[in-house]
Amino acid sequence: MKTDSDILLNQIGEFSLHEWLSSTLARNPLDPIGIGDDCVVLDIDSNRYLLLTTDRVPLSAYKRSSSYVGKLCVTHNFSDIICKGGLPIGLLLGTYVPRETSVEDWKTIIIAARDWAAKFNAYILGGDTKESPTLCIVGCAVGFVEKSKLLRRDTANSGDILAVTLANARKIGLPWTYILSNSLHWNLPGARLRFPGGALHGPKSFPPISRDNSC
Repeated sequence: MKTDSDILLNQIGEFSLHEWLSSTLARNPLDPIGIGDDCVVLDIDSNRYLLLTTDRVPLSAYKRSSSYVGKLCVTHNFSDIICKGGLPIGLLLGTYVPRETSVEDWKTIIIAARDWAAKFNAYILGGDTKESPTLCIVGCAVGFVEKSKLLRRDTANSGDILAVTLANARKIGLPWTYILSNSLHWNLPGARLRFPGGALHGPKSFPPISRDNSC
């Protein structure tokens, strides 16, 4: 029989990790949802939920400009708040940088994150900076959502609009539709998915989720 030391994380998938975490970690009595959604949801107000999330800038992004890295950290974290129906109010920004990083590059990350957060009427609330062998930028976003407007992964319904983003004419989001439909063994008749500039054949219905795929 295999033990945990024999099994790789990529062999069990994200949802198996969620199940283990849910059974291992005590659930906060203020949390109406539990582990497994895009944000922590805390019931601290009579009309609104507090939303918390954290995300790291992917390694591939560090090959691009420092400004891009700062913007992407905000985008990744705020997208989790927004896809829950919430409004982000701020970001805690962790910058873990090699000793040889220039002051200009570090400041550029901070300023880019500040300016991008401002587009959402949000702020860089604080954070952490430490020396690291490799560059690593991590954010923790804070937001609120009205209780009646909270979106969960399991609350999408037939007829809801599925919105995806496009970059460099690539059909972002479409591959995940096929991956999810195949993994969950949906037998969905062919339809035509409409995109700006054209259409592709794809499944007629979509999975019951409201999550984003920013990371």
